[in-house]
Amino acid sequence: MSFGTELLLMETEMETGAVYTEMETAGQGQHTTHPWPKRFPNTGFGVALGLLGNSILWKRLAAPGFTHWLGTSGNWVFWCGGVTALVLATMVYAWKVVMHFEMVRREWNHPIRCYFFITPVIATMMLSIGIPATMETMVSRRVLWAVTAGAHVLMVSILYQRWMYCQQANLGQAGAPYMLSVVGWFLSCVLAQQLKLDEHWGLNLPAMTFGAGSFFLTISMVSIFLNFHSHSGTKRGHPSLFLLIAPPSVAALAVANFEGKHFGAPSQAILGFCLMLLILFSSLCPRILAKPEMFGV
Repeated sequence: MSFGTELLLMETEMETGAVYTEMETAGQGQHTTHPWPKRFPNTGFGVALGLLGNSILWKRLAAPGFTHWLGTSGNWVFWCGGVTALVLATMVYAWKVVMHFEMVRREWNHPIRCYFFITPVIATMMLSIGIPATMETMVSRRVLWAVTAGAHVLMVSILYQRWMYCQQANLGQAGAPYMLSVVGWFLSCVLAQQLKLDEHWGLNLPAMTFGAGSFFLTISMVSIFLNFHSHSGTKRGHPSLFLLIAPPSVAALAVANFEGKHFGAPSQAILGFCLMLLILFSSLCPRILAKPEMFGV
């Protein structure tokens, strides 16, 4: 199916409400006999993202410095937990693809849920960044970078085309989950810096990915803020608002690496921006425990 045909089908289904109705019943499992693999949402990969994000944090804390005494135990626990969650989510969703492909297609055509299809790629990048030091091998991680970077470029290209030409999924409808299509650029940059790809492959890939991420972060961040007041914007206090902090936070690490792992003024400036977003979104009284209207929205 061509991309133009896919967009036409997507817009037709959204106008008729076909995309939402079944997803709401299958996603929440209320008064329905749908089997549980069919009810498993693509947002389930978010568990792996959370665990692997903590593994990166603990790996940084275990590096030489005033927190070195914490050791590598936290890194190992969260990394193993993240890998387990990623494998389990992948197996369940692969079964869903085989047995309930129509439901997967509806998720892909949904203007918000489609962004969560990139989470397995993001999780794999984070898995490589947060891997315990005793397991690091440059060759295998470089191969993994090439695979994830290629998959990332392919998927975000489709999403960015929707920004440009889709009436129901453009930047005028931007919400916090749009950040999932941006954070991968900075994760790819940090991983390329760790692997020194600019030296080994002769291309300054860290700078290239950072440049692409900076552009799409700027336009998507502005669009999301301009859309908060509208009915299609992310609702006040919604937990997904904190996704807006992820890309600039990773960008701060990338800038520090460009400066020779020195957290100088540019990195601190980005950190200040992230802290302000954290204060702003925390003051909105996030509804962490509230029951979602639909998973991933």
